[in-house]
Amino acid sequence: MQQQDTERLDQALQANALVLTPNYRSSDQLIDAVCRYRETRDGCATRERPAIMAIDTWLRTMWTSASFIIQNAQSRCRIMDSARENLLWQQIIRDNAEGLLLLQQDSAAESMATACRLLQQWQVKLDVPGRILGTTTNLPRDDLQWAAYWLDCFEKYCKKEAVLTFGGMVQQLVTMLNATPRLHALLPVSLQLWQFDQPPPLYRDLFAALESGGCDVIYLHQTPGNPQLSAFSLPGVKDECMHAAKWARQVMNDSPDALVGIICPDPAVLKGPLQRTMSRQFSGHEYLFSSSLTVRLSELHWFATAMQTLEITGKPLRVNTLCSLLRSRFLRGANEESDQRAALERRIRELDELQISIADLQYHCRQQDKPWHCPVIDQLLGESRERWQHMRGERPLSTWYVLLQTHWESWLPREQMHTHGHASLTTDLDEFLIVLQQSAAFTGQADTGTFITLVKTLLHNSNARENQRQTPVTLLTPVAATGMQFTHVWCMGMNEDHWPAVLRPHPWLPVSLQRQHGMPGCDHNRTLDQAQDMLQQIIAGTSAQLVFSFAELSEDMPLSPSPLLPEGLQIIRIPVSPFDGLPDSFRLADPVLLEKVQDSRLLPTAPLQGSSVLLRLQAQCPFRAFAEERLAIKPLNTPGFGLSPAAIGTLVHEVMLRFWQQMEQPQKLRQCDRTSLDKHIQDAVTHGLNSLGRRYPYALTPGLRQLEATRLAALLQEWLEAELARGEFTIVALEEKMQWTWQQLTLRLRLDRVDRTASGLAVIDYKTGKTGSNTWGSTVPEQFQLLLYLFAIEQQQSAQVSTLLYGALHPTQMEYTGISSDESTLPAIAFSNKALKVAESEWQAVRDRWQSELLVLARELLDGYVPVAPRQTNACQYCELGPLCRVGELESLL
Repeated sequence: MQQQDTERLDQALQANALVLTPNYRSSDQLIDAVCRYRETRDGCATRERPAIMAIDTWLRTMWTSASFIIQNAQSRCRIMDSARENLLWQQIIRDNAEGLLLLQQDSAAESMATACRLLQQWQVKLDVPGRILGTTTNLPRDDLQWAAYWLDCFEKYCKKEAVLTFGGMVQQLVTMLNATPRLHALLPVSLQLWQFDQPPPLYRDLFAALESGGCDVIYLHQTPGNPQLSAFSLPGVKDECMHAAKWARQVMNDSPDALVGIICPDPAVLKGPLQRTMSRQFSGHEYLFSSSLTVRLSELHWFATAMQTLEITGKPLRVNTLCSLLRSRFLRGANEESDQRAALERRIRELDELQISIADLQYHCRQQDKPWHCPVIDQLLGESRERWQHMRGERPLSTWYVLLQTHWESWLPREQMHTHGHASLTTDLDEFLIVLQQSAAFTGQADTGTFITLVKTLLHNSNARENQRQTPVTLLTPVAATGMQFTHVWCMGMNEDHWPAVLRPHPWLPVSLQRQHGMPGCDHNRTLDQAQDMLQQIIAGTSAQLVFSFAELSEDMPLSPSPLLPEGLQIIRIPVSPFDGLPDSFRLADPVLLEKVQDSRLLPTAPLQGSSVLLRLQAQCPFRAFAEERLAIKPLNTPGFGLSPAAIGTLVHEVMLRFWQQMEQPQKLRQCDRTSLDKHIQDAVTHGLNSLGRRYPYALTPGLRQLEATRLAALLQEWLEAELARGEFTIVALEEKMQWTWQQLTLRLRLDRVDRTASGLAVIDYKTGKTGSNTWGSTVPEQFQLLLYLFAIEQQQSAQVSTLLYGALHPTQMEYTGISSDESTLPAIAFSNKALKVAESEWQAVRDRWQSELLVLARELLDGYVPVAPRQTNACQYCELGPLCRVGELESLL
C-alpha cells in the first residue's frame, strides 16, 4: 500500500472517521497497513483497532443498534443469511410450481434468489401488466408472470414470518434513517468510503440518507501504482494455472514480505485446477495461501463425506458413493483398515452393479478369511442401520438434529480433522449446526427424506470459513480484488471471453428492464466500461509486478487475447514441457532415460496356471500378460446403467445352454412345431433371466427384464433358423470344462459347445459381439480360444477336430465364422458365406504351424519373458497399463 494512502487513512481515523470497505479482505488489509504504519511511526505496537470495517458488517451492526432504539414490527425482523434465503426460495418454488413438470427447481431457486437481490439493489419493483397471483384454475402463463408470482409468495412469507434478506434490511434501514432523526446519533461524524466507485442504487440511497443525517460521506481512492507489466500465452487452462502457481511460489521464495494476488475471472472453470496446483506448489506451507473464490461447505472433503454417509439409511447404497466413502481419510478406522478397504472397493466393483444392499455389504465386511474383511465398517453400518430404522415418520427438527450429530460423530470423529491438519473445519461444522438448528422455522416436522434434503441444501448453500484467513498469497475474483493492494499480481483468463465478459442478462427478468436500470451483464457498452474500470483498478492496486495470461485453447476452442490489454504490451508464448507439472524432487538433470534393464527375462515361475486369456495377452504384449494375469494389476470396474457386455454375454450363454439341454438334439428341433418351439424358447429365456437376476438384482429391473426377454426370444428364433440351415450334426457336449497342459503350464478352458459332423468334431464358441475380420491366415490368429479348445480335445480325448467356429449372435451379424477342413460343415448359404476353408491336405500343416507358435508363447510364459514389446497394432488401444510400462516414453526415445 502506498505511503500517502496510509497517511490519509490514519489522519481520517485520528479525526474519528469510520472507514468502510467493499469486503472483509480489503478491510483486514487496510487494518494491517495502518497498524504497521503506526508501529513504525510510534515505535511500539498498536493496541487500539482502527475503525475500519467491511460495509456489510457495519450495516448489520447499525441494524442491531437501530432495533434497540425503534421498537416496531420492522425492527424485530430476523435477518436471513444466504443459506437460509436459498432454502426459503426452494420451498417457495417447490410449493408454488404447479404444472411446471420440466422445471429444475434447485436451479430456479438459485436464479430467483439472484433476481430478488438485483431488484433490491437496483431499487426496482417488478410490475407485470395483468399480474396473476396464482390459483389452481388460473396459473401464470409465461416466465415473467411466474417470477412475479414467486416474488409475491416470497414477500408474503417474509412478512408473515418477520424475516428479511440482507437487501431488505438495507432498504428498511434507509427508510428508518429518513423517518427517524433519533437514529442520527448512531452515525459517525465522517464516513470514508474506500474504493466505492460504482455502488448500486440501494447503496447510493443509503449514502444519501447518511448525508441527510449529518454524516460527512467522502469517497477515497488509492494512489495508482506503477507495476512492471508482462503478458504470457499458454497452451491450455491447466498450464496457465500451473505456471501461475509456480510464479507465486517463486515470488514468495525471493520476497517473503510480498503480497501476491492471483485473479481468476472464471472461478466456475478455474477454481478446481487452480486450487489443486496451488496446494501442490505450497505443500507443507499451506498457511502461505488462501482463496476468496467461493467455496461451499459441500465442496470440502469432510462435508462431502458427511453428506455421503447420510445415504446409509437402510436403503441400497450406490456403489460410486460407497467407493468414495471407503477412500475418505476422515472415516473412522481409515488408517487401520486402509488395505482392507481398498480390497473391499475392488470386490464391490467386481460385482458390476450400480447399487449394493447394506446386508450384502456387511456380508462382505464380515468375511474374515478374505482380504476385504472390514470389522470397523461392519460396525458402523450396523449402528447406522439401527439408528435410522427407528426414525420412522415425521419428527421435529430438534430430534433429527440430535440424530445427525450422533451419526456424524460415529462415522467422522472430530479428532480426524485435527489428525489431518484441518482443525478449522470444526468451526465450519459448529456454525453449520447452528444454521441447521435455526432452520426449524422453514421446515417444522420432517421425515427422513425431507431432513436429508434439508441438510444437503444447507451444505450446498453455506460458504466455508476455512478460506477466509489473511495470507501472503490470495486467490480471488476481480470483484473480490476491489479495494485491495498487492505487490505482485497474476491476472488469469485475459482472453476475449472474459475481458470484457460475455453478456449474461438475468433469465427471469425482462432484458429491457435490466438495461433501463443499468443492471450488470445486459449492455455491451456498460460491460465494456466496467471491464476497463476493473482492469485499471487492478493495475492501480499493484506496486511491483503485474502479469497477464490467457490460454490459447479452451475445450478445443481457440482463444484470442483480450482487446483491453495495455497497448504495446508484447505477448510471450510459454512452451510447456511434460515435466513442468512434476515437483522439483521428481526432476532429473538428464530426463532422457529413467532406467535401463539389460535382461528382459525374469526368473522362471513354474508351475503356472490361468485361463486362455493368459496366452492371448502374451501374444499381444508380454508385459501386459505378466502385469494383468500374474501380478493381478487390473483396472477398477466402473459401474454403469443396465447390464454390462459381460453380463449380456453370460445371459446369452445361459439361454443357449438351457435351450439345447431341453431340445437335446437338432433332430428334435426339426420335428418341433411352432407352438412347442416358442414354448421352449420362452422357457430358456425365463431360465436365463432368472439366473442372471440372482446375480444382478439391481441392474436387471422389471422394465429391462421385459425388454431383454423380447430381445432374446427374437434373437434365439433368428439363430435357430440359421441352425436349421446347417448340414447334419449331433451335439456332443455343452459348457464342458477342460484344460490344456504343456510342461508346467496349465490353462483352464470351458467349451460352449461341441458338435459331431461327418468330417469330425466341430468346436463352437458363442460371441454376442461382432467377430471382426478373418485372421485365420496369419501366423498365429487372434482366435486363441478355439485353437486351445482344439488342442485340449485332442490331448484329453484323442479325437479329431475338423472345424473351428464362432457363432456370432449379433443383430447385424447372425452367422457362423471360422475354418473347416471340408465343405460339408458349412454349405454355401448367406449366413456362412464368410467361412474360410482349406484343403484337407493342408489342414494338418496349418494345425502344426499353430501348435508350434502357441508352444513358443507358452515357453515365454514359463521362462518369465516380460519385455514391454507390443506385438499387435491395437495392443495398447484398450490397455490401461501405460503409466506403469511407459510405452509412450519408450517410443519417443526410439
